[in-house]
Amino acid sequence: MRVDGLIYADDAMIELIRQDQAPEQVANVAFLPGIQHASLAMPDIHWGYG
Repeated sequence: MRVDGLIYADDAMIELIRQDQAPEQVANVAFLPGIQHASLAMPDIHWGYG
């Protein structure tokens, strides 16, 4: 990855987030050219949503 991927959520939300491919989406963004500091995700992250 070019930068870190950060998901802002508590432990309970992290368990729900891990049930789909949302963390993979955060990692994919972290590989994009031109990204500067971090790939960020809020607690309402869902796979496939922009």
